[in-house]
Amino acid sequence: MGALTSISKSGSASLDVVAGPIGEALIATAVGIAVAVPAVVGYNFFIRRNKVQLAFLDDFAIDFSHLALKNAFTIQRPSKASSNRTQDRKTSTTSTRSVGLNIAQEAHA
Repeated sequence: MGALTSISKSGSASLDVVAGPIGEALIATAVGIAVAVPAVVGYNFFIRRNKVQLAFLDDFAIDFSHLALKNAFTIQRPSKASSNRTQDRKTSTTSTRSVGLNIAQEAHA
């Protein structure tokens, strides 16, 4: 902006008048580009990283919901320990009971 003002004040567009202000404008442009390019590269890096994380979380959520639906939202828990623990140790089998959590049934209730 200062380059155009000084050229208009001098009244002529000779090389002596134009060289100084245009040089200043070129230096300002170079500094602007030197600042802008790393900023854009950094911005694109972080945006790309966020998109990759979002895709990963989206895939995880889909896989988790498919697994939960496949297993009908059931959780296998061991039943309460009987008073006779030695008998359980001898047979080495533990009984389990299925504690079901069916989201669809609870939504209709």
